[in-house]
Amino acid sequence: MTSGNTIEAQKKNTADVIIPHSDKTMTETTEKIVAIGASTGGTQALRDVLSHMPAVSPGILIVQHMPEKFTSAFAQQL
Repeated sequence: MTSGNTIEAQKKNTADVIIPHSDKTMTETTEKIVAIGASTGGTQALRDVLSHMPAVSPGILIVQHMPEKFTSAFAQQL
């Protein structure tokens, strides 16, 4: 909104409005990320790694190469 030459900032909400706050805080891991890359044959290895990750862990970025026909089924399994 503007009034004359003044611009007023809109009120912004924090992520807690959208994503409820959890008791499992990530204060010690918020500046870390785990990046994993796997080829078509790496789906089992990826499953093994993810199943052993702790409940409170850094963000995880996965790049998985696979044929288009398999992506939907793989996403469902994850």
